[in-house]
Amino acid sequence: MSADNLGGNEKGSLPTFLIVILATVFIGISVIAGYILGGGFNIRDNKKTESQNAIVNDEKKTDDVPMVTSTGKDVFLQPTSSSNNVPVVFEGSVIKLPGLSFDLAPYHVLDGDQDSSVLYQYVSLSAAIADKIQWIGFYPIDRLGFFNPEHNKTANNGSTDGLGVTDYYLAGWFEYGGENGLVVFADVSCDDMGCGGGPYSPFILYNNQVVLLSRYKPPSDSMFFATENPLDHIVRSQVKIDKDFQITYLEFPAQITIKPGIVLDYVSTEPASENAGLIFRGGSLTKKVATLSVWGDVYLEQTLHNFYLLGRDGRERVYEYIPDVFKDREELSTVVFNDGLTINGYRHWSMGGCGRSGLSIVEAGKIDVAKDLKEVGRTTSGLKVLGLVNSDQQILHDFYNSIFFPAKGEKISYEDFVRERPAVFWVDPLDRLIMLQLNKFAPIAECGKPVIYLYPQEDVRVKVNLQVEKFSYTEPEYGKGWQLLAKPNGEIVNLVDGKKYPYLLWEGTGVGEQPKADSGFVLAREEVDRFFNDKLPQLGLQGREISDFIEFWRPRMINAPYYFVTFYGTKAMEQIAPLKVEPKPDTVIRILMDYHPLEKPAIVQEQELFHRPRTGFTVIEWGGVLGRE
Repeated sequence: MSADNLGGNEKGSLPTFLIVILATVFIGISVIAGYILGGGFNIRDNKKTESQNAIVNDEKKTDDVPMVTSTGKDVFLQPTSSSNNVPVVFEGSVIKLPGLSFDLAPYHVLDGDQDSSVLYQYVSLSAAIADKIQWIGFYPIDRLGFFNPEHNKTANNGSTDGLGVTDYYLAGWFEYGGENGLVVFADVSCDDMGCGGGPYSPFILYNNQVVLLSRYKPPSDSMFFATENPLDHIVRSQVKIDKDFQITYLEFPAQITIKPGIVLDYVSTEPASENAGLIFRGGSLTKKVATLSVWGDVYLEQTLHNFYLLGRDGRERVYEYIPDVFKDREELSTVVFNDGLTINGYRHWSMGGCGRSGLSIVEAGKIDVAKDLKEVGRTTSGLKVLGLVNSDQQILHDFYNSIFFPAKGEKISYEDFVRERPAVFWVDPLDRLIMLQLNKFAPIAECGKPVIYLYPQEDVRVKVNLQVEKFSYTEPEYGKGWQLLAKPNGEIVNLVDGKKYPYLLWEGTGVGEQPKADSGFVLAREEVDRFFNDKLPQLGLQGREISDFIEFWRPRMINAPYYFVTFYGTKAMEQIAPLKVEPKPDTVIRILMDYHPLEKPAIVQEQELFHRPRTGFTVIEWGGVLGRE
């Protein structure tokens, strides 16, 4: 058969068969490359296990599914990152990547410590290893058994006492002394509802040893780090500890200066995950605002107003800028207006949800500073403040609509609200517009009917104290704290007036910040009852606690066709509104629900729910955020 019969008989053209072959090869290479770059060679087996008493979701979804909000414009941006740009192939227990073939089998811990008296083993790795690490991004791998909860789960028929293990991630490799080694991240999830995210603790796998670099374990003083102290859970007989090994280029400073007088404060480090370096930007763009000689480029996210630095390990470090004059969050500003009026009590932090939020920064584009604002006075600390030229501005209407101001049972009119001069503005050194709001106007979104149940093992006198910004209602009267007689059946006697109550009730605003939700559920309003009956037991609620919860929240979730729902656990609630109970209970489960109406369904990352077992003297609290209707 001639070439002419196969096509391509025009001068200078390729034969059709050759075109087909080339196209096939190109498509094949594209598919393989896309699979590899997307982290496709993944030997982790995603499973979920349940126990009757607790749901332990210690396996995380690998799908990169951003939450879809009402704008539909949420964006993942990657200013610079090394994540998943190295081809990695898994062949059984062997990891292969350019320049390396590494067998994980000798590093798989097969048995946990049954004897709690086993002592820690300490080693000292060579300091030279740090500079030899080749960071390659984060690739999920099989769990290697570094932690006792992995082994207890098998020994105790699936029960892990509420503890779950995070995903294991391969992060880097090195060659030292003629042998190869790996860097792997892993941790144990905290025994609280909603513990998610990725691990923070790095392990070195080298010379047939598994070594925890304890210097870099997650901090214990932040609710944003949803992991346990790994030292409490490692298999001591087989996992060693190096407490001095230092990777200096990953130890970002507590403060950095990006220009004279502009000092950023460290907030947090991103966990290890496939999405490391891909910060959720809320639909806005970032811009580079500085380059530091040691730490690299600094990016500003223009909606959330956070600053980001990318480490050589592919994880971002988050910083914030708070002007010195506003460092004290408890302090309120006094404004002396140009017409001689002086008003006390302007706050510079925003308030929303169940607690306080960050600095009240106006989103870019909401106000034209040159057109919409004029100078109206100064604070007693010397700041020049601006006021709205026209009070019929959306930003002021939004503030008014968000407030709860029960003057004789009724909210004041918008006209009276404007006359109070409820808000002034200040342009900070980074040209951000800060809104100072009159503190007397509290947000309607506050902690809604948190109720506290007490279940002692015998009749006992109990003192209960809550730390909040303010109460809007309590039952019984809070006074300086509740003085009670609690009974095993849940009945509570208020010792002040002798009256009996089924639970303690409070509403108000917390003293701490409510974290941003990164996972949850989307449900239709017809599914509310079924949803609560399904999820509340997973959070640890039982019997009347569930029926009380549904009775209160169902009527508030009937107006919109869909709702986004997320839950916060004990650790978050302790940050928002610290609770102290004397005598100290054996088990405390605190749950806060937040929700938002939606006009149409949205794709969200499903939240993982579990709870700690209810043992001994148990305190249960549930509540939610009012003002979302």
